[in-house]
Amino acid sequence: MPSVNFTVKNAAGTAAVAGARIMLTARNGTCSGTVQEGGTLTTDSTGRLPGDGATAMPFGTYDYCITDGTKKATGLVSTSTGISSLLPTGVAKTVQLSTTGTCP
Repeated sequence: MPSVNFTVKNAAGTAAVAGARIMLTARNGTCSGTVQEGGTLTTDSTGRLPGDGATAMPFGTYDYCITDGTKKATGLVSTSTGISSLLPTGVAKTVQLSTTGTCP
């Protein structure tokens, strides 16, 4: 399964955000429902999940919602665009928190 790796930044894009939760909701593919990337882990001082910062997800398209409790970022990420099923390279994305609200 390809990895999905987010780096979370503040609204200005100048600093990493620690303590953010990354939620992925399947739009299609073999995974259904909403999962928190990294299980119960939140981002560390680098704005990434601890360890290698990535979670493996089945091929498919996912909505993401990332929140630090006061601000959020939403969008779409696909593990099927440009990824070979023989050598999955994964998806890396840097996201800026900007909109008030919380994730579902």
